[in-house]
Amino acid sequence: MAVRPIAYHANGDVDVVEDGTGHAGVVSLRDQSFLVRQDGTLDQDWLGLTCPVAGCGAVSYHPVGGGCSRGLIQKMFAIKWMRDGQLIGIPVNERGWPTIKARVCSHADAMDGPGSCRITGMSGPNDDPDDMVG
Repeated sequence: MAVRPIAYHANGDVDVVEDGTGHAGVVSLRDQSFLVRQDGTLDQDWLGLTCPVAGCGAVSYHPVGGGCSRGLIQKMFAIKWMRDGQLIGIPVNERGWPTIKARVCSHADAMDGPGSCRITGMSGPNDDPDDMVG
């Protein structure tokens, strides 16, 4: 089953739940990893979330498009790319919110089709995604 984000903290931590076991807790995005391709390079469009319960071992990889939880997943990518962009070659001067938001939207639209982005209305990384604003 999926380990998925359900809420974010200003410090970059994420509340997650593992659907199969019901395990829940907080993980740091700094500790989450991009998918490693067969050639050893990192795939910036896939990000793993680990179960917060010691010994569980569950990891779910999420696509930048977000799947069935577009806004929460796209927000996760934006925060990860802002904080750890050096891992995937994003220069420091391109890690500000407007640039990162546009980058996530571009990647999400490329993956899932035009109009797939759900973070366009966010003014910063601590705002709710578009599909969570009521």
